[in-house]
Amino acid sequence: MHYFRNVMPGFGNPPDSNPPPELDYDMWLGPAPKRPYNPNRSIYHFRWFWDYSGGQMTNLGQHSLDELAYRRRGLLIALGVIIAALAALALKIRQG
Repeated sequence: MHYFRNVMPGFGNPPDSNPPPELDYDMWLGPAPKRPYNPNRSIYHFRWFWDYSGGQMTNLGQHSLDELAYRRRGLLIALGVIIAALAALALKIRQG
């Protein structure tokens, strides 16, 4: 099934272990519930755990929202151009 990216990543089930020395795991957890370090709960794979992420909506969903923002921005720019053109036309008509 190649239609969805990252929907079912299949990243295995490694055992809990000590965090790598270069990772300040307590700082990484922040306000999330304290859990034993597991490679799947840290860099990249954290997206699949509700303690740290909102799932696919917060992983890839923002790109869909970006599209809406871009379309809205384009509409507002076009509307501004139309208003400016109408104002210029009205001024020209008023001046004769």
